[in-house]
Amino acid sequence: MRPAVAVRVAGIALAAVVAAAAGCGDAAPPASRVYGVVTAMPSEAGAVLEHATIDEVREVDGRWFRLGRIGPTRVVVAMTGVGIENARSTARALLSSFDLSGVVVAGVAAGTRGVGDVAVPASWEAGHGARAACEPAWIERARAQASAGRVALERCTAIPGTAPLPGLRPGDRVCLETTPAVVVGGVGRSGDDAAGATAACEPGGDDVFACDEAAPPPAPPAGGPAEPAPLLEAAPGIVVARDMETAAVAVEAAASGLPFIAFRASSDGPGDPLALEGFLQFFAWYRLASRNAASATASFLAGL
Repeated sequence: MRPAVAVRVAGIALAAVVAAAAGCGDAAPPASRVYGVVTAMPSEAGAVLEHATIDEVREVDGRWFRLGRIGPTRVVVAMTGVGIENARSTARALLSSFDLSGVVVAGVAAGTRGVGDVAVPASWEAGHGARAACEPAWIERARAQASAGRVALERCTAIPGTAPLPGLRPGDRVCLETTPAVVVGGVGRSGDDAAGATAACEPGGDDVFACDEAAPPPAPPAGGPAEPAPLLEAAPGIVVARDMETAAVAVEAAASGLPFIAFRASSDGPGDPLALEGFLQFFAWYRLASRNAASATASFLAGL
C-alpha cells in the first residue's frame, strides 16, 4: 500500500521502520516448490486471486491463507493489512506455517515515474537506510519478460466510490494517456507512521481498509483491455516506489534464506491526466494499480 493512506489510521505517530537484512536469499532447490504471494489490502489481494485457482483456504492465528496455483506454479496468497507491523507479523505467520521456496509481494505504491507503472526495484530499504537486495535471477527474469512484451498492463479504470473526487462520479471511466511501463531496477523504500503499533482494519470496510475474511475479496473491475508494457530501466540508487509493507516482508524472507521480489504499481505519482494530488490521486487509481501489479506478478509466477 502507498504511504500517505496511513493518515486514515487515527492516533498514530511517526515510526521506526523495520531494519532490512542484507540480501534476500538464494534460489530454492528444484523440489516441489510453493511461493508466498503477499498483498496488503483487499483490492490487491482480489486482483491477485483473479489470476489464481484456489484449492484450500486455511486459517492460522486469525489470518487467512489461500492455497492454490497461478498457472502451474503453487502459491499461498496472504493479505497483511496496512503498515509495517501488520506486514511483519503476517509474513512471520506465513513463513512459519508453510514450506516456501520464495516470496513475492504484489501491490500499489507511490511511484516516481508514472501512474500505473509497475516498479520492480532491485533492492528495498527501510526508512532509516538499511537495505535488502532482492534475488538477482528473479530481477533478471522480470526484466526479460517485460523486454519480450509478456507483461500486459491496463491504462483505464472506473472511479470507485471509496472517496469523493471533484468532478467525478463512481463508475466514471478514466484512462491514462499511454500504456504503463515496467520499471526494473532502482530502490524501493518502505515506512509508515505507526510507531510500532499495528494499524487496525475495518470489519466490513471498503477494498482499501477492510479486514481479511474467509470469503475472498473481489477483484477490482477491469477498466479495459491490457496492452504489452514497455520496459524501462531505473538507475541504481534511484527510488522508484514508496510503500508501507515491503521492507518488512523482505526482512522476514531474508531471515528464512528465501529469494524475494516485489511488484509495486504506482497508484499516485507523475502523469495523472486528472491532475489530482495526494489522497485524491490514490483513490482514483488504486484499483488500476492493484490490477497492474497483479498482472505483472502473475506473469512472473506462471512459469517460475
